[in-house]
Amino acid sequence: MTNILISDDKVELIRNISYFRESIYRDLNILGTIDFFMRRYIKPLSKTFDISKCVAMDCGAGFGWFSVAYLMAGGKAVIAVDTDKERLEAAQGIADVLSVADRMKFIVSPIQDIPLATNEVDLFVSIETIEHIGKSNIRPALERIKDITAQGVLLTTPNKFFPVVAHDTRLPLIHWLPPNKRKKYARLFGRENLEDGNEFVSPLDIGVLLDKFRPASTCMIFQNFKDYQEHFPFYLPYGSDEKKRFVMRPSLGQSMYFRIASALFGRYSYWIMPSLSHIFTLRDGIA
Repeated sequence: MTNILISDDKVELIRNISYFRESIYRDLNILGTIDFFMRRYIKPLSKTFDISKCVAMDCGAGFGWFSVAYLMAGGKAVIAVDTDKERLEAAQGIADVLSVADRMKFIVSPIQDIPLATNEVDLFVSIETIEHIGKSNIRPALERIKDITAQGVLLTTPNKFFPVVAHDTRLPLIHWLPPNKRKKYARLFGRENLEDGNEFVSPLDIGVLLDKFRPASTCMIFQNFKDYQEHFPFYLPYGSDEKKRFVMRPSLGQSMYFRIASALFGRYSYWIMPSLSHIFTLRDGIA
């Protein structure tokens, strides 16, 4: 667990922020949540970039957990972007309570329309967001990410090429079907209510980034399999079941697959991983 402390008074203030107070996440372990973002995202970024000198964009910021974790870990500044105005206002309230809002800017915008200039942010971070923006917006969003980012990209999104995606119904191969066929497949297994029609991204899609950025991590966003292993155990701040939030270790099968995939494919292992989780850095010779 991180050595950052948050007083009970501040935790209570966060729990009572409008919009967050009414969400399924009201009872999150706040310190555990910040610790998760530091372990999962900030530490890997810090091994590649000097975050004390980097302005990061947190796109699909939600309640702003990545943003506040980044700043509490010593990051220079954050621009938090989301399409949900009320959620972004709650994120600002959380940042105020944690005394980091003075280093944040908040923008209501979809990814493809972010109103920033070329290379205006150092790092672009998109965590489980781009699959929700609609098929026609995926390429424009990736082009926008490439344009406004100066040093590096941290992207996580399910891999369309992988047979089972950990979103929506989680049924094998369902995301390879046309959207109008997915409901029928999901209905057969009683999961029709879980089919949200998300459009998943393939390694071919993120090739848009590769004329400016190169892959820099090997085991998802981690530099190697050892770093991935060492980020366990952690508190997972997703879902509504508190009992399922403490993750002690990966499954044996997952460990073996990730170890082999990252060893064999190195910086291009994202092609065969269940998630396109990866860090990309600026190519040599590009200003």
